[in-house]
Amino acid sequence: ILRSSTRARPDPEPRPTPTRFSLGTPQEYAGWSITLLRPDHTRLFTGTVGMLSPRGRFVLVLLTVGNGTSVARRIPPGLLVLTDDQGRSYQPVPGASAAYLETYGRGRHGDLSLDDAIPPGGSLYSVPLLFDVAPDATGLLLTVVGHAHEGWAVGEW
Repeated sequence: ILRSSTRARPDPEPRPTPTRFSLGTPQEYAGWSITLLRPDHTRLFTGTVGMLSPRGRFVLVLLTVGNGTSVARRIPPGLLVLTDDQGRSYQPVPGASAAYLETYGRGRHGDLSLDDAIPPGGSLYSVPLLFDVAPDATGLLLTVVGHAHEGWAVGEW
């Protein structure tokens, strides 16, 4: 007779409960000032943006960004990450920010794209970011690098 042994498996380490910033609370990192101002500055998109189609669904986040340095610079890859309550993380889709502004109007739906250099001096500009998230993604949190468990709640759809 074969007996199977049952060993207790340790529970996976619980993830910390994320801290949710209030809308309008700026986060500073390496000369950047970033904030999400209003709940209607996040939106779920079905379908395409320009010629881009998501594998899951697009989530739009219209951020307010300031560059507090003395030189114009682009928002670096990896600075902003969208996470879900299953622990998955999403980067902004390359080229989607520019496609969004071309489709919906620069100046009306955002000032600069993720591909544009943000002028120096700390003035604030609206920048649309699009993330391609899994269809079952919930509990979305927009984080700034170095603050994995702190951010703004995105789209309570």
